[in-house]
Amino acid sequence: MRRHRADAGLAKPKWPEEIRAVTDFARTASGKIKKFSLRDGLRRESSSANAQNI
Repeated sequence: MRRHRADAGLAKPKWPEEIRAVTDFARTASGKIKKFSLRDGLRRESSSANAQNI
């Protein structure tokens, strides 16, 4: 992935800090991805990781 981003000419500051493989996304009734659900899950995961590091 890093080589692909570099070969594509994408500046390093724009590279994502982390890439995760996801098998399925929560979707609305019309089939759109529930972005708010993704953000909430990441916030919960981040806050629990921070609590463990204290």
